[in-house]
Amino acid sequence: MKRIIVFIFSALICAGQAVLYAESEALSALQNAAPVDSLNMLQVQKPVELPSGLTEETKDAANSPSPLSYFPMEKKMRYEYEYTSSEFLGTKRVVVEFVEYSEKDYTTTVKVTVIRGSKIQSGTFFIQLTEKGLHSSDSILAGKRTEIPFPLYRGKTWEEGSNTYRITSLNAKTAVPAGSFENCLKITAKIGDGDAGTASRYYASGTGLVYEEILGEDVQEKIQLVSYQIMN
Repeated sequence: MKRIIVFIFSALICAGQAVLYAESEALSALQNAAPVDSLNMLQVQKPVELPSGLTEETKDAANSPSPLSYFPMEKKMRYEYEYTSSEFLGTKRVVVEFVEYSEKDYTTTVKVTVIRGSKIQSGTFFIQLTEKGLHSSDSILAGKRTEIPFPLYRGKTWEEGSNTYRITSLNAKTAVPAGSFENCLKITAKIGDGDAGTASRYYASGTGLVYEEILGEDVQEKIQLVSYQIMN
């Protein structure tokens, strides 16, 4: 019995020495290890995925105009458009004026005057800036809508009612009576999921809306910019 007790005691001592040795080795390894480079760890992490449709061409915001440059709602602007439609003969002249901008409400009051011969019609609507984009309470051809969505990138899509909209280009070209414009924001639409027609519109940086066309199942309409100016 005495031998067995001595043997067990010796085994316990050996086991304790082994544990102490292992702890000593682990501590030594920690002390001699190189410090963790947290910056390198961040650099090898997976980059944030970009929204669908965002390409190398348009992902750098520094190379893309501000969304507000396509629709200078904070300025007193005057636009004159030529308006044609399958619903009437000839053309109409449409004058759009940005009358007043409210910094408190981020809202612009817009006056619209439609002239055809001696007939003159006028009305007022509003454009509001929100975190989701620029929104009009009315428009010349399409009524209430989102003029320009945020964030702004090629391939962005959104829905309003039964219509689906898409930003198809940030460098489109178009020619209208007011001149030729490059680097335009182009928005296309499928009306009624595409069953009722299509639409497209162009916004020129520093100018605003320069061209819009609706090719509907029942009606075809178009406006083209004839002239524009910044009012004092």
